[in-house]
Amino acid sequence: MNLKIVEKVLIGFIVGSTIPVILGVFSLVTLISLNNMNKELIENKGPVIKITDDLIDTLLAQELYGSRYLLSKKNGMRILFRQRSVEFGKLLSQANNLPGEKNPLLSKIATLHLEYNELFSERFSLTKKTSNKKKEELNYEIVKKQESILSTINDLSVQAYGDHDKITRLIAKTVDHAFVNTVSLCMLGIIVGIVAAVLITKNVSGSIDKLKTATRRISEGQFDHVPEIKQGDELWELATEFKYMGSRLRQLEALHLDASPLTKLPGGVAIEKMLEERINKKSPTTFCLIDLDNFKAYNDHYGYSKGNELIKASALIIKDVVTKLGEMSDFVGHIGGDDFAVITKPEYNKKICMEIIDKFDKRVPSFYNSEDRKRGYIMGKTRQGENTSFPFVSLSVAAVSNEKRKFESYIELGEIVAELKEAAKKIPGSSYVEDRRTHNSATL
Repeated sequence: MNLKIVEKVLIGFIVGSTIPVILGVFSLVTLISLNNMNKELIENKGPVIKITDDLIDTLLAQELYGSRYLLSKKNGMRILFRQRSVEFGKLLSQANNLPGEKNPLLSKIATLHLEYNELFSERFSLTKKTSNKKKEELNYEIVKKQESILSTINDLSVQAYGDHDKITRLIAKTVDHAFVNTVSLCMLGIIVGIVAAVLITKNVSGSIDKLKTATRRISEGQFDHVPEIKQGDELWELATEFKYMGSRLRQLEALHLDASPLTKLPGGVAIEKMLEERINKKSPTTFCLIDLDNFKAYNDHYGYSKGNELIKASALIIKDVVTKLGEMSDFVGHIGGDDFAVITKPEYNKKICMEIIDKFDKRVPSFYNSEDRKRGYIMGKTRQGENTSFPFVSLSVAAVSNEKRKFESYIELGEIVAELKEAAKKIPGSSYVEDRRTHNSATL
């Protein structure tokens, strides 16, 4: 497979995600269906069942108040009769306003109830002089009409209960089917995902094993070893870089053979090779020489161990600043003793050097005891053996660039930067001197 790794992973992802997408769509459709069925139960069938019960209660109450009025002729009973009639109509209106299709039985009940009310009105209008036969005929018709209403309401109730049970069973069946289908799709998704993962992993793992072997051999010093990877993905591209890496590691190994055992920074040989390489390539380069002033006095006063700690702290400050403000290609070296070197680009050198001075000056008092810090200097002897005071250790930094002038060799550049360093050391405290000379100028 000559596809990129990202393309292989993408194919595996698409294959593996197809089943979950199908499962998600199926689940969504099932949930929508279940939601609609539950909505039908809650908003239609359930309310219809309750309304049918209320219609029966209201109709029976209406019949009761009507009968009491016929017996007592009290207007209060007739008023209650009418109220129950109005209540019955409201219940029918509620049923008609429920979501879903309108049930024709509701219209039938409304018609029957209207006729029922008319029969009662006619019965209420009869007087004592009306024959008993007429009264009995109306009473019979009222009873028959009431039975018709109750029968129709019962049909509506039975129908609602039947629909309710039917939907309930359908919900249960849908849930069962959804469970089976979900489990099946999940299992299929797992199988497809495993197959895709195995195929992609098998395709990539072979190359990774070869790269691991190559890494181990290069780490053992076999810098010419290049892994053989045939497929044209990123691992193949990485394998082609191993040849360059091996060559570069061989160079770095040579550069670091003379590294300082104290600071672990590259030494003079590495610095010379780096300068020579940049000068030959005509790369924009600035060589910064950093010297610790009054270090011998400090070393004599506090001892060799404390002096080593100050050297290591200085190296760390220089390295951290260059890493923070410079580029990956910048170089930090330890020439030896209290001399350090920084190789960077002209646009970075002043910012780097001034930051090194600032951080060093803030840190260096911590290497003195409280008495000396309070005094601001230490007592020591000159090279001639005379007692004198020495200021705190400071930095003299000299910088030479090929930005405005050309150098034929690193030796020429080194001579100039050494000259500048001597000029910087004549300035009290930490100082920075930069070469600004061109071919036709001799001014620092």
